[in-house]
Amino acid sequence: LMSPSHGRESADLNLQALHECLTAPIYSEAGQVSVGASIGWVVRGTAIMGVSEIFHAADVAMRRAKVEHLGVVEFDPVVDSAALASSAIELALRQALPAGRIRAALQPIISVSDGKIVSLELLARWPGSGFPRDPAPNDFIPIAERLGLLNDMLWSTLSEALPVVAGTNSCLAINVSPSQLTSRLFLAKLSAIIARHHVPPQRIELEITEQVAFRNVTENCAVLDEARRLGFRVVLDDFGSGYSSLAILDRLPLDKIKLDRAFVAELKERAVTQKIMQATVSLAHDLGIVCSVEGIECAETAALVASFGCDQMQGYWIGMPELVTAPACLLERAS
Repeated sequence: LMSPSHGRESADLNLQALHECLTAPIYSEAGQVSVGASIGWVVRGTAIMGVSEIFHAADVAMRRAKVEHLGVVEFDPVVDSAALASSAIELALRQALPAGRIRAALQPIISVSDGKIVSLELLARWPGSGFPRDPAPNDFIPIAERLGLLNDMLWSTLSEALPVVAGTNSCLAINVSPSQLTSRLFLAKLSAIIARHHVPPQRIELEITEQVAFRNVTENCAVLDEARRLGFRVVLDDFGSGYSSLAILDRLPLDKIKLDRAFVAELKERAVTQKIMQATVSLAHDLGIVCSVEGIECAETAALVASFGCDQMQGYWIGMPELVTAPACLLERAS
């Protein structure tokens, strides 16, 4: 459409003129019609060399033009870098998931009383992604949720992890999103998959967050009641990380709560935090709820948590998340 030899300023003026032509009012028998347009453009540079990368960057700039109603936007490596990375992850994720490159990892949760592994938390990992740094779960899981791919990711990683778990006496903890919790087909599909691997629902823990719990409490309670009727265990994850309400412990049908790592971060230095944890553990026990603690990263913290009467704990000191390649016989006791 235009020669690159005219320079950046000329290109910008030409694109502004193109935008004016595209958005000019159209007059018809039905009256005046207005058309919107958003244009993103990029100059090829050392950081962006390939044709696909050029189009990708221009698309990112176009999205910013659309969101901010700017009309014409040139790609800015500083402003658009995060969006460019997110967009690149999105494109790669669409291919990685059906190809089986999103892998299952398991992190142990131990019993405080004897150190034996009582549960394994199912986590998603993306090794060998092709990016300079493999995307962390916080990078790609929100994108998967936005794209409606969370179920596919769960079924894929679950099918990879269940044969390992079936060879142990441990439970398997899976994280459940708001969209999954309210889906009519979710519990039926989950039941069918675990049945194929001969893992009873009593060994599956459904972890929900406070954010999930506080949305549509009546509706979610009905779903969780049905889950427990089927034999699944219900766990409130990240308890204490946000706007905890003690009333939610009464309303939700819970088998376990997991105290967030925020409790642990200042546990050794703050006496008030220790009292809060002790009170929370006592309350959980009075309600007949198992109490687990996340974020255990040293022996001193583990001993302190044990002294408060917590039932279970989890963290890097207990065991790192590992891809499911280890034999089941290695998954009996944490190091």
